[in-house]
Amino acid sequence: MQLVINTHGSFLKKQNNCFLVKNDDKTFEVSEKKVDSILITTSATITTDAIKFAVENNIDIVFLDNFGDPYGRVWHSKLGSTTYIRRRQLEISDEPEGFRLAKSWIEQKIESQIHFLKDLKKNRPEQKDELDDYISGMEDMKSQLEALEGKLDEMRGKIMGFEGMASRNYFGALSFLLPDRWKFNGRSRTPSKDEFNCLLNYGYGVLYSKVEKACIIAGLDPYVGFNHTDDYNKKSFVFDLIEMYRIHIDRTVFNLFSKKQVMENFFDEIPNGMTLNKEGKAVLIQAVNETFEKEITYHGRNIKIGNTIQFDCHRIANSLIGKWIQEELSLLVWVIYDITENNIRQKVSTRCKSYGLYRVQKSVFLGDLDSNDRDSLALECEELIDTERDSVYIFPMDEQSFKQVKLIGQAFDKELVSDEIITKFF
Repeated sequence: MQLVINTHGSFLKKQNNCFLVKNDDKTFEVSEKKVDSILITTSATITTDAIKFAVENNIDIVFLDNFGDPYGRVWHSKLGSTTYIRRRQLEISDEPEGFRLAKSWIEQKIESQIHFLKDLKKNRPEQKDELDDYISGMEDMKSQLEALEGKLDEMRGKIMGFEGMASRNYFGALSFLLPDRWKFNGRSRTPSKDEFNCLLNYGYGVLYSKVEKACIIAGLDPYVGFNHTDDYNKKSFVFDLIEMYRIHIDRTVFNLFSKKQVMENFFDEIPNGMTLNKEGKAVLIQAVNETFEKEITYHGRNIKIGNTIQFDCHRIANSLIGKWIQEELSLLVWVIYDITENNIRQKVSTRCKSYGLYRVQKSVFLGDLDSNDRDSLALECEELIDTERDSVYIFPMDEQSFKQVKLIGQAFDKELVSDEIITKFF
């Protein structure tokens, strides 16, 4: 569950191994076993006991301002994985691999935008010609981007230039498809000038916090960027990676308008723009979490959209240190656990799924991981469990040995258990 504190003046504290949230109207108590993260979107009070309780249970607390920008996070201070990843991250921007990575993230962003417009075109035959013009312009930018060669320092401006021109076509197409009441004139930020950008910017803020967390877990440095250059206190690498996942917010926001779920009373006017109010935030965050829970086929695996971010961060971390580990091949890995507490067992299960492992029995997962992912998963499990009474076994197995495994009875059921995130607003 994601606990969202969305009511002005709410009070969050720890009470009897639970989180207690209250305001003038009501009181809500929830066990830490049910909470994965806490999102605070308004002026609220939180006690140090509640903060300590969240940190001890690996629950991150994220604070968003009125525009959806995360301005703070409380989480444990341990680094994910090996520090060698961060050193390689600093070094690789001057290497051909750094240029290839930086360019590929923008290529993926533009490709996802083109694919979305083609999806929208299927049910809008009367608008086909106009959409074809927008798509053609974006495909031209993508082709020129793919043809770029050179060093990142020399080509960074051109990469971001092609991205900007493709985005103008893209958002022009989205505005063209909206009803006249909701059309907008390009992107606007802090403050948003229109309702579409208002929802979009807030959704990007929620997404930003997820990308930052995934970077930390994978051992990547949020501040060492490739396309987005370094600046004081700027988490440039998060801005690099978020480009690949903005499409999920774009689709979610556009669908809210298409399904007529956006109301004028979701927005409050401020000087030179508007902000999303309590009612609007509730609708958007619920829709975003539902999007992240959808399962897709990604790099040959069935995985939830929300977990693709962590999956990619681990793949990027592996590519950064690939020379150091001499391109070590992945091995099949069995993860077997015996855990007493239901909430800890659920969190270990979620971690296994985030690495692309398949559940083959209630406490058994199977999939392929390289050594970095095996180490990262082991570290995360160690942080979650009570080592005095729980146990987690991670067994690597080569392909030949796996071929000799004998199955008696029913074969593996990859969808034995389907977990769903519940978003609780207060």
